[in-house]
Amino acid sequence: MKKISIFFIALLSLGLTTSSCSDDENTSIVGKWIFSQEGFAVEGGQEVLEPYQHTTGCNQDYVEFTAEGVVKNENYFNEGAGCESDLSMGTYLKSDNNLTLTIDGETVNATIITLNSSTLKIKVTVVEGAETVSYITVFSR
Repeated sequence: MKKISIFFIALLSLGLTTSSCSDDENTSIVGKWIFSQEGFAVEGGQEVLEPYQHTTGCNQDYVEFTAEGVVKNENYFNEGAGCESDLSMGTYLKSDNNLTLTIDGETVNATIITLNSSTLKIKVTVVEGAETVSYITVFSR
């Protein structure tokens, strides 16, 4: 079965969120970012993060932002015959600490919590009925 990250699930759901940002305004989001942690923000804003589990023996899952506004998300999985990849592409727009991603016709609004030369940390809040879930994903270069 294909490995789907919390970040990718969140990208496919509509989400809105606002929060403060410890963004280094001179740092560009452009580049390749490797998934490093994922989890949730629970009541009171406390984060529960775990190491991201890449498929053993395969390349590391990543997201890449280009200077032209293209976003690429590639996840690797192993279904017996070796490593295969699942590639999704779309567009993004970064404005201050807001990140708008559109992939496969779905638009998601994320908040950049941290952006510096080595770390990108984002939060996507998804409202499903009466339940609100905030997904946190941390990337490294």
